[in-house]
Amino acid sequence: MRVPKRVKKIGWSALILFIAFFTGGFIYTYYSDSNSPVNNTTKITPVNYAPIKPPKTSPKADESVAADGFDSPLAPGNETTLLITTLPYSTCTISVSYGSVKSTNPALGPKKADAFGSVTWSWFVPSNTPFGTYPVDIRCSYGSKWAMLDEALVVKQ
Repeated sequence: MRVPKRVKKIGWSALILFIAFFTGGFIYTYYSDSNSPVNNTTKITPVNYAPIKPPKTSPKADESVAADGFDSPLAPGNETTLLITTLPYSTCTISVSYGSVKSTNPALGPKKADAFGSVTWSWFVPSNTPFGTYPVDIRCSYGSKWAMLDEALVVKQ
């Protein structure tokens, strides 16, 4: 069988281009790797960062509570997380009610704020919870001062 001259030219051109690209890639890889340091004894100097110091709480500071993040809305059976900020070392409680039933989930126990005033609760919404909006009440106290925050947990598909 005779191969047309045009097909032969295209075949030879493709072969030459392939060899040129392969050779060019090999040369590029060889020279780019040879310029990089191979010495594994290079010392890495650690960067010293100053630790972030928590704020000092004034004895005259008023207690406050603010929501910094809340995973709502969500579907029944999913986990939600509520993050609040209050005075450092405040004691905080949370109450979640699904209709007329108050949650007894142990994850919703009282917590003490850290040195930055952060408190986080994470819990699973029961899988049989009907769609709707449910109250989430937070109360924080520091000494004789206290503050409250009312949030809403939205359960939907």
